[in-house]
Amino acid sequence: MLAVVLSSCKDDDPTVGIDSGMPAPAIYYDAQASTGTNIGVYWNAQQAASAGATTFTVQLIKTKDGSSDVYDNTVSQTLNVYDSSGQLTEFTTFSGLTEGRIFYVRIRANYPRSVFSEWVLAAVDEANPNTPARIKVGTGIVDDDEEETSSLKTKIVAVSESTAAVSWSTCNWANNKTDAGFAYNIELFKDAECENLEVSWALAANAIKFSTYGTSFIFSGLTPETSYYFRVTNTTDNIVSDPLEIKTNESKFKDLPATANPGDIILYQDFHEFLWGGDLLNNAAGYSNDARSSATSIEKATGVNPVSADKFYLASADTEMGLFNTLGKAIPSTSLKDWGQQSESGNADKPGILLARPGMLKIGASNYRGAIVTPELKCLTQPATIEVTFKTAAYDDNQNVIIELLDGTTKSSSNSWITATSQSTIQTVNAGSTGSGWTEHTVTISNVTSTSRIAIGSADKGEGSAQHRFYLDDIQIKLISYGELSAPDAPAKPELTATDRAITVKWEQVARADGYKVEYKESSAADWTASEKTNELTYTIEGLKFETAYDVRVVALLGELASEPSEVAQITTLAEIKQLATPQNVTAEADYGVATLTFDPVVGATGYEVYANDSPEKLVGMVTSAADAAKVTYKVTGLAFNTAYTFQVKAVADGITASELSTATDATTTSEIVQVKNNVGPTTATVAWRKDLGKYETSVASPYDQYTIQIADNSGTVMGTIDLKSTNFGGAASTLGKHEQGNLNPSRFTFGALEPATTYKVRVKKLGEDDLLYSPWCEVTTEAAHVKATKEVLFQGFDEAWYGGDVMNLAGGMRATGDNTKTPVMTWESYIGNTDTNRLADDTGSTASTFSGAITKVATSSLYGWEVVQNIALRPGYAKFGGSDKPGILITCALGDEMLNATTATPCTISFKACPYSEWTSSKDTSCEAQISIIVVHADGSETVAIENFDPITGGNPFDYVWKEGSVKGVNLLSTDKLKITSKDIGSNKCRFCFDDLLVVAE
Repeated sequence: MLAVVLSSCKDDDPTVGIDSGMPAPAIYYDAQASTGTNIGVYWNAQQAASAGATTFTVQLIKTKDGSSDVYDNTVSQTLNVYDSSGQLTEFTTFSGLTEGRIFYVRIRANYPRSVFSEWVLAAVDEANPNTPARIKVGTGIVDDDEEETSSLKTKIVAVSESTAAVSWSTCNWANNKTDAGFAYNIELFKDAECENLEVSWALAANAIKFSTYGTSFIFSGLTPETSYYFRVTNTTDNIVSDPLEIKTNESKFKDLPATANPGDIILYQDFHEFLWGGDLLNNAAGYSNDARSSATSIEKATGVNPVSADKFYLASADTEMGLFNTLGKAIPSTSLKDWGQQSESGNADKPGILLARPGMLKIGASNYRGAIVTPELKCLTQPATIEVTFKTAAYDDNQNVIIELLDGTTKSSSNSWITATSQSTIQTVNAGSTGSGWTEHTVTISNVTSTSRIAIGSADKGEGSAQHRFYLDDIQIKLISYGELSAPDAPAKPELTATDRAITVKWEQVARADGYKVEYKESSAADWTASEKTNELTYTIEGLKFETAYDVRVVALLGELASEPSEVAQITTLAEIKQLATPQNVTAEADYGVATLTFDPVVGATGYEVYANDSPEKLVGMVTSAADAAKVTYKVTGLAFNTAYTFQVKAVADGITASELSTATDATTTSEIVQVKNNVGPTTATVAWRKDLGKYETSVASPYDQYTIQIADNSGTVMGTIDLKSTNFGGAASTLGKHEQGNLNPSRFTFGALEPATTYKVRVKKLGEDDLLYSPWCEVTTEAAHVKATKEVLFQGFDEAWYGGDVMNLAGGMRATGDNTKTPVMTWESYIGNTDTNRLADDTGSTASTFSGAITKVATSSLYGWEVVQNIALRPGYAKFGGSDKPGILITCALGDEMLNATTATPCTISFKACPYSEWTSSKDTSCEAQISIIVVHADGSETVAIENFDPITGGNPFDYVWKEGSVKGVNLLSTDKLKITSKDIGSNKCRFCFDDLLVVAE
């Protein structure tokens, strides 16, 4: 029997809602967890947990007196008091926020029976628990008078002869939903002044699936080889982007001529007439026409926001329309009027299997395959050989595409269906994999007549689920010749080498051949045996008899056509090899954890094993020489640095006894990979390799050594791989350093964009070698971040200076390219995504229009508001002053009122470190004679010298890159003052120096 007892609530039960007696956590802003698009906070959960709290609610709010509940989960999070591992939940991060927006953060503890604590605002830090944190995304804590800003970035996604897909973002493309939450006005102009409008569109917040596909748009119907200018306005915040120049490509469009000669392009279809729909390949929205099914032409939208009833409307990226059904009435007015389509058998009820998108087609839809069919090639005056070229991009992975020759065709008046009395598959290609972009294909077709058509479509025939889809563009047909296609010429006589069981055949390439087959027989036999078709120029015949004479010849192929056989070559296989010969003439050289062995090849060997120091364990390595090389080159890896090795080699092959070990040969790994610590920063680290790790390694003769360098986190997860090529790194590098230095090879590299007090792993290999041949890992560690002094007014360690050659460590570095030259994106992904490396003398650009000046305009940078006056080149972790015959001039922002005031001067100590910058060439020295000054610039423009004629040279040698510290006390400063760092103008490239760690402390 089940008993149920009902009881009322006790009088002392807590009141539902906020109970000020219940503990609420103390919460603080987490600067380390906050980035350009994130806000992090942490709190003390223990007291609330002990009082029985079950969850915490953490919210972003716009005003610190905000009292209403917020339930939008983009700004509100409810977190269990204990996580899944039983630990207290004491921190969280709000991600994907818009840089420049300002928020407060609040928290409350939630208790059983719908009881809540009071809301508590996040404080600036634990030292200021009563000061609410007013947080600007990407900047950090700001004063009450700071206003919101919003960065608005634009980029080109894809351009063709008639279309341009562009994208924009308020949060550096970190979160689609964030970007979609704003309203925009996008404009395309015909002039750089943005006065001659092509078209504009007003986009509402969360419109046309922007939260799914991102804020991108495709403009269509553009004029080829024309410059346009894109501008976007965030109308929610009234933020306007800079104009983005877009230049369309050349048009190659060509309709069928009346007649054609060999060599002519007889058809080029780029689908430029199709304007409506979205571009799902590039996730770009577009526009369409409500009257598309009845339209007799494909009209282009122009002017100011041409959205109108029964006409143009904005379309999401996944919008498409049937080519020959939906647009059927408009097709006769286009260059596709004589084209057609094919689908499954019995396809009359499935007309929508070719879809139009701006400037391209999508082939296949739903469950049905599709094929686009060209017009009859009426310009051909006799049977011909043509070359068909086209581009595909994947919609579904691994979709095969067939190219077919159709003859005896009929085109229906309904939906342009094509039937053929003769239809043959010429070739099958793969459309590619999703995300890999466009792939070009070329197919040769013979016996094409004036009534022939070419079909390009999905390879899978037969109805099925969501099958057979790909994108298609740029179909070109070229007339190669009239008359039937002839077979290729016969190959030249092949070269043969033999072992006891095999013959290796080599031959020269034959023009027009698309493959080869090898034919062989015993010399005494009558019948030939043929290999499978191969595209290579070498082939090994295996499983042969010992000591037997063989005849060998090669045939060139072109499709189904075959050449005459080559001249017959003869060779006799060797006597049975029961044990492989011992490798001879073994030599070894060792370097940074890798040894290179060379020795004579062993007949019959299919591989080699290398052993060292009498160990029975074979070393890890690989053959790197060609199969027919006069000497075998074998590289072993994983060796210890600075260690002597005695190497021996063994030849091996299946079914044959391995050779004896070779005579021992010695080599010592004298190289290391080490961290260079002449200059180490919180965001930079330098490594060196090669045998000579001294500062002034001399050059080697061309070809110069080239390397690939790889960096990983301390767990071994690879973060980036960089190719260091002589063309942009070290072949004719700098003349920095001492006279005997000469041209440096790329044996040192400085990484930027690293995290403070963090250990990383670095390894190198020769450029182009297998990953197996990487050196062992070397650990490098960045220094800790600067800790703010008690009365600190200003500190600048140039830790956001990641780019350029590193003269302090005589190392190459990363060159700022793309957006990072003028609108820096301060993330690791942006840094490692640059395409060039720097020679060590190369600057990052020394004017306000290059990286050095651009970083001063990034609101999140500690250099924000500084002024690059002239000749300032930021290097990894420091600044280089001066260039040519002019000194460098850098002016700080105003020193601020945290420690100073605007009316009464405060005595301060200014300190810094500097070193000379000198170069040498065969013709002259340009040694540093800089005399450094730090000048106080007052609000009225007047100046007071704080430090004058400071000599950065240590020990009298201007070619030694050694930091020298300088300081001065008792400098009277106001909050409105700025500091100007420069050198006396002494000309002749002698006023150059490196500068770092500027510190101003109130006394």
